[in-house]
Amino acid sequence: MQKLQLGFVGCDYEAVNNLCLALKLLVNEVQIVAACDLWCERLNIVRNRFSVPHLHENLEAILQRRALNGVFRMVSKRWNSRNSSPIRTVVRWF
Repeated sequence: MQKLQLGFVGCDYEAVNNLCLALKLLVNEVQIVAACDLWCERLNIVRNRFSVPHLHENLEAILQRRALNGVFRMVSKRWNSRNSSPIRTVVRWF
């Protein structure tokens, strides 16, 4: 069985300590392969803690990754106002 390749936007406390840990329990079905955040420090935490190979500071870059099966949105309204193209969906499936 092929694993779902997932990404997420937003690497705050909730994403790292809730979503990532929950997805890590599904190790045979799910692999987190991409993450996006405006702050490099948060991306480094995700890289070190979960071995996520593809990290982005740009929303468009993660959404253009065709190998992803889905992208989770874990960002606040404040993030949307700082980014050039707001995210309108909670989960995007490709």
